[in-house]
Amino acid sequence: MKAPKLALLALLFSASLAAAPVVVMKHGDTVLTQDDVLRYVEFVVPPQRRDQVLADEATLRKLIAQLFVTRKLVEVYGDQPLSAEEQWKVDNLVERERARIYMTRVVNAAEKPDFTKRALEYYKANTQRYQVPEEVRVEHILVDTKERSEEQAQQRAQEVLAKLKKGGVDFAELAKEYSDDPSAQGNGGDLGFFSRGRMVGPFEDAAFAMKKKGELSAPVKTPFGYHILRFIERKEARTRSFDEVKAEIIAAEERKFNDETAMKEYNRLGALEGIEVDQEAITSLVKPIDMSGAVKPKAQGK
Repeated sequence: MKAPKLALLALLFSASLAAAPVVVMKHGDTVLTQDDVLRYVEFVVPPQRRDQVLADEATLRKLIAQLFVTRKLVEVYGDQPLSAEEQWKVDNLVERERARIYMTRVVNAAEKPDFTKRALEYYKANTQRYQVPEEVRVEHILVDTKERSEEQAQQRAQEVLAKLKKGGVDFAELAKEYSDDPSAQGNGGDLGFFSRGRMVGPFEDAAFAMKKKGELSAPVKTPFGYHILRFIERKEARTRSFDEVKAEIIAAEERKFNDETAMKEYNRLGALEGIEVDQEAITSLVKPIDMSGAVKPKAQGK
């Protein structure tokens, strides 16, 4: 199932074909149009990167420059004959791309199953895959012991805790002022949600033991120093619903079906009646390698 942005890309592409080509770069006979760029994005750029390419002008400019130079290279040097080896590379690339296109046609022409039904069956048989463990969200202020003694760090942590208990202070601002965690300048000490196994033992135990929003912990000692924790909220363990995961399972089932369909066609073509195989010719291509990585000379008579 395509994302809305990819549908928009297809709409832009079809619209551009209906209108007169708009040139984005040109030099002499070398011309690059919007159609050329959209075709490349649609047919060459991996699906997961298409939105990113079109959303960022700097990325798009770089892509356009690369496409233009590629086309210019062919124009400037296109009259130079190719060697037999170079021509083979070109022919091989064309052959592989044609084969890929034909295989895509085979897959697209295959009768499709009910992917929603398949997805639901998979979900019911693999519900444990969609279990989400209990998570908590806390803020913290770290007082490290890199340049302090244990006693100094503990005393500073107690001072921070006293300020918090007194009230009238913003935790995020206090974290920016006192925390030795570099990320505090950006997140104000907020660590977001995390499950068990993500943090060091003492920190994790303290975080999951807290219950009430705004609850403060005593200084917690870890290998990083002393932490003051403030509890924000908890998410209980749960199982993601089918509606939540439906799209990703259907996409996986479609990929699985397409792969299976393609493999069946590969196997069918590889087992056509009348195929002749010269085993001796294949064997003569084999070049054994010894432990040093050097090619072993073949024994005489073999």
